[in-house]
Amino acid sequence: MNLLQRLLASVANLAGRPAPGRTPYLGRQSDAGVTVTADTALTHGAVWGCVRLISETLGALPMGVYERRGRDCIYLANNDINWLLGVQPNPEMSAMTFRELLTANALLRGNGYAEIQRTQDGRPYWLWPIATERVTPARDANTGELLYRVRNSLGEPDTVILAADMLHIHGMGHDGLVGYSVVEMAARSIGLGIALDQYGSSFFKNGAHVGGVLEHPGQLTAAAREALKTSISESFSGALKAGKTLVLEEGMKYARTTIPPNEAQFLESRAFSVEEICRWYGVPPHKLAVGDRATFASVEQLNIDFVQQTILPWAVRWEQEVNIKLFGRINRGRLYSKLNLAALLRGDAKSRAEAYAIGRQWGWWSANDIRELEDLNPIDGGDEYLVPMNMTAADLLRDEVEARIERAQRPDPAPAPAPANTDGAPATTAPGVDTPDDAASNATNYSPRIVQLAERMQAHRGV
Repeated sequence: MNLLQRLLASVANLAGRPAPGRTPYLGRQSDAGVTVTADTALTHGAVWGCVRLISETLGALPMGVYERRGRDCIYLANNDINWLLGVQPNPEMSAMTFRELLTANALLRGNGYAEIQRTQDGRPYWLWPIATERVTPARDANTGELLYRVRNSLGEPDTVILAADMLHIHGMGHDGLVGYSVVEMAARSIGLGIALDQYGSSFFKNGAHVGGVLEHPGQLTAAAREALKTSISESFSGALKAGKTLVLEEGMKYARTTIPPNEAQFLESRAFSVEEICRWYGVPPHKLAVGDRATFASVEQLNIDFVQQTILPWAVRWEQEVNIKLFGRINRGRLYSKLNLAALLRGDAKSRAEAYAIGRQWGWWSANDIRELEDLNPIDGGDEYLVPMNMTAADLLRDEVEARIERAQRPDPAPAPAPANTDGAPATTAPGVDTPDDAASNATNYSPRIVQLAERMQAHRGV
């Protein structure tokens, strides 16, 4: 059976097997009386902020293709897949837009899909995103193979895509094949947040805020009451008219009122709603400008936590899905993709300079390595690695210490008689040449140190 026949047979058999994952989430009414869908959820500022922050960060990170050669990792700038992942996945969008789109779908709807268009020899050619609502994971009724059924326009048959040709980004799920929709799981919290926003809008739109009530000594007619109500509504309703002066007539008195407790807690409720959405998405609240408890010293650590706890899991999902679907097992890890998180962890100029100085001093960075990290051109002689003068290999140190011990333990040679001058006086020593007494004195000066080194080395070696 050829590929076309397999696909046709799969289409006929799809109805016989249940889908392995959940059906697309179409929304429901929350306990707060608000219908929550992926689109209406974005009207909540906290949901929009979390989805935008994570998806834009994933989209903006550099993503490239590398080849492992022994212990070396070679960046393949001219690789076709490198172009798809880092520049242009299809003729209609950039790499950032593509990754941002799939990540946002996964955050809102639980899953992000893109079809892999291949050449005749099986190489990836384009990546085409598909709306999540159109895709339903399913299994072949005969083989049990995972397939994706894509719903088309009314009257057109569904399209079946093999799992190997579907780039599928999803979060946590119940079966490992599809992810939970955060909007669906957090519908109660999101609905409460939207309801608070609607209540606040209605509160300022319809409320006549004069800070009190009016007391009339007599009884107003229906026409007078209606005229008074209309006058107050036109003069004081709305946020822009709050605080204006009220003129009283016919012996009316003004009694100041206090804000009801439920209205006094309105702002606190809205702040709690933002923090609740942050918990659902794993975003530090200070990233959404909720930083009343964040200090300047703690923000740096909070940013590191954001990279490690929020961005890193999504980066790994992207890398592993790309490695499986675009490279396959045939590469055995030789070719792989990588999202560079270093840009998110870079400190200020002073911190980077200190880190570069340490790496340069201790020998794991060269001048050109540092210049490359700062997007600077290499310089001549900049590929040399330096090490401190007091650093050496342990084997060389052992040989040197043992040689010094051996020289220190040798018996001093007998001093040679000094040659006599023609006048019978003892000969003087040439400048810069030690006499036997000086050599013995020097040996005495450094022998204790050598002995101490020898004792430490013998103790370390168990001698």
